[in-house]
Amino acid sequence: MRKNYHQVRKQRELARKVRQQEKQQRRSARLSAAATTPAVAAPEGDSVAMPEPTLRGAS
Repeated sequence: MRKNYHQVRKQRELARKVRQQEKQQRRSARLSAAATTPAVAAPEGDSVAMPEPTLRGAS
C-alpha cells in the first residue's frame, strides 16, 4: 500500500509540474505577443484610476 501511495504522489507531483510549465509557457507567449503589439496590451480606458468606494454611514 505504501508503494502505491508513493507512486500516486509522484505522479500527482509530476502532473502539477507539467501544469506549471504549461502556464509559464502561456505567460511568456502572452508577454511576447503583448510586447510586439503595445496598443492592444494597454487600452485607453485602463489608464483611468477608479475612485475608492466609500462605506455608507461611516461618518
